[in-house]
Amino acid sequence: MHKEQREFFRFDVSLPVYFEPMGSSGACLQVDKTQLIEPREAERLDAANSQLESLFEDEVHLQNGGVQLFDEFNQKLAFMAWLVESIVEGKNPTAHPEFQQKKHEQAQYKRPEGKGSSKMIPLLQAFYLSIDNAILECVEVVDKSISGQVFMFHMPIGSLFSSQDYIANLEVIAKQGNWLASVIEKLIFKFNYYETLLNKLKRAYQNLSEYEKWPVERINLAAGGFSLMMKEDYQVGETLCALFLMDEQFVFSQAECVFVENNRAGNTPVRDGKRTAFKFTCIAAEDEAHIVRYLMSKELELRPLE
Repeated sequence: MHKEQREFFRFDVSLPVYFEPMGSSGACLQVDKTQLIEPREAERLDAANSQLESLFEDEVHLQNGGVQLFDEFNQKLAFMAWLVESIVEGKNPTAHPEFQQKKHEQAQYKRPEGKGSSKMIPLLQAFYLSIDNAILECVEVVDKSISGQVFMFHMPIGSLFSSQDYIANLEVIAKQGNWLASVIEKLIFKFNYYETLLNKLKRAYQNLSEYEKWPVERINLAAGGFSLMMKEDYQVGETLCALFLMDEQFVFSQAECVFVENNRAGNTPVRDGKRTAFKFTCIAAEDEAHIVRYLMSKELELRPLE
């Protein structure tokens, strides 16, 4: 089938769909960064990072290995931060040439081990595990992104890590100038900052991520575009981002409105929406091919047996 034939081969199908107007920046299915990051918290994060840098210059703890131990925590947090911030920016970190290297480096770090009755080791082990779990979740999100642009979150919103579950007065000890307590307190703040940001992403993308609840629409679909009855008012030339779920595979596209039906006498009542048509302006070749295969399979299902 030639490209022209593929584009104009149309068929009516019922599909779960997700539509969202394209942002003013031209980004698709992306929450505005200013809605997620509070300037005051970002300033506190910068202060915590500066304080950590100073603490890591302490000569005594450079010599006794304390700095090396907690710098590993900091490096893991840096990887988590890079993943979360990439998602916030709508960028796929797996496309970055250093992604595999950064991912490999995480395997070199080891969870703290220790014996005795000290509450510090259980705290550090639990903290380490929490960072690991957050990183694994972020990696799964970016690995399973749709076309490297659409991110979905399927894990529940997590609770923030608290040192009080292990050591009741860690923050008090940190304020008294204890190096160990100060470092751990700053690292936990840093982790909770990005865990909070991750939770905000989950809330913002909840409707998108819960694809089982997407409305099923009757759509006249082709490889070049689609039309359907829409209650939302689109104007010719307006653009939207569209996701279709076909045979358990997501198809992502950007589309431009090319036709809106007038509600003249005899036309479909307004309460049922207006016939609105869109042409795809950006769609991957493999998604276009999947649409054609899907439509042809649906046509074959309806053909009478000879």
